[in-house]
Amino acid sequence: ISDSLKYEDRFVTPTTFTYMSKKEERLIALMLSNKESKENGIRLPLFVKKINDEGLDFYFFGDLTAIDGSFTQEKMQIEGGADVSVVKMDFLLDKPVEQGLYSYITETK
Repeated sequence: ISDSLKYEDRFVTPTTFTYMSKKEERLIALMLSNKESKENGIRLPLFVKKINDEGLDFYFFGDLTAIDGSFTQEKMQIEGGADVSVVKMDFLLDKPVEQGLYSYITETK
């Protein structure tokens, strides 16, 4: 994976997921989009694949709700030392991830 794609998306707990936007996203645009999504009842389903070697299937973990106040503008270093702007945000899942699946997805080798 190229450095420009090494986002720090991860589970923090069985009910909390941290996501980093695509590079060059802006904080204000994502905050406005989140507000509009809530007002219009737009679902944010979470699908995860641990590694590409697992094939084409993803695990469905439920729907997400953005945690107000968790949006932060950050810099991420990519190949060649350049910095790109990303937005980091936290989400709550509508139900906790089952412990066995949570352990599998979060374990590192």
